[in-house]
Amino acid sequence: MQSTRQQQKNAWAKEDRKKNPARYRQYEVTYQTKMYEAGICVKCGKNPATTTSGDGGNGGKRIKFCWPCRVAYNNRKNQARLVLKQEVLAHYGPNGVLCCCWEGCTVVDPDMLSIDHVNNGGNIERRTTSYSGGMSYYAKLKRDGYPQGFQTLCHNHQWKKEILKRRAEYNQRSSTCLLASFTDLGSPESA
Repeated sequence: MQSTRQQQKNAWAKEDRKKNPARYRQYEVTYQTKMYEAGICVKCGKNPATTTSGDGGNGGKRIKFCWPCRVAYNNRKNQARLVLKQEVLAHYGPNGVLCCCWEGCTVVDPDMLSIDHVNNGGNIERRTTSYSGGMSYYAKLKRDGYPQGFQTLCHNHQWKKEILKRRAEYNQRSSTCLLASFTDLGSPESA
């Protein structure tokens, strides 16, 4: 339990950080550089660093962590991703419930559910934007205020929807080709 004095100091530091973000960011960069060069974990500042986050995906920063800090970081990140996925899938589920929208389907496992474009425009959207799916796409949907045109489907019903679409396209082509072949034969009087 923190004392009142410590709570006041923490509150002041939080306010000061909001007022002067550049100064605190510079301090963090300097601190991380010193820890990195010393081979010490930049999170706890105690243990020797054993893992590096690498140069890609984090703006070129090289941050070293000790194993316990890396595991804790990954666990927090994975938990936040799961919460985001469940929130978005529930929003697009039937009546705001985490469930498949296909009539009669009772799948509620988030690992088996995904976002579906109601009008089958996902391939066009993937080609025209930088979002291919996954967590960045869930974050985009939430950030955009949950736009219309999406639903939650289980993977089986995603595939079933695709099969029905392909079957309808095939039948459309077949009937067009069949009709064209009958018109090429001509009328019985011309024979």
